Amino acid sequence: MCCLFTSLKNKEVVNVCDGSALGCVCDIEVNCTNGQVTRLVLPGDGIAGLLSPKKRLTVPWDCVERIGDDVILVRLASLPGGKG
Repeated sequence: MCCLFTSLKNKEVVNVCDGSALGCVCDIEVNCTNGQVTRLVLPGDGIAGLLSPKKRLTVPWDCVERIGDDVILVRLASLPGGKG
């Protein structure tokens, strides 16, 4: 699968386990050694999530099920902070 960061940015991320909308992609983590994407980064809840990197939600790349035109489907059984 090959895509640009600009095509991922601002796409809604939906958890297929419970149908919850987790937020929109605001950044990605990349392994600097091999250049592979390791995680999608989403803002956390509320204004603190937008401003504080510690409050952000990260989704492991191997949990990405499908990237569509408008949404990214992920499979997460549980999320930090009790979401999902």
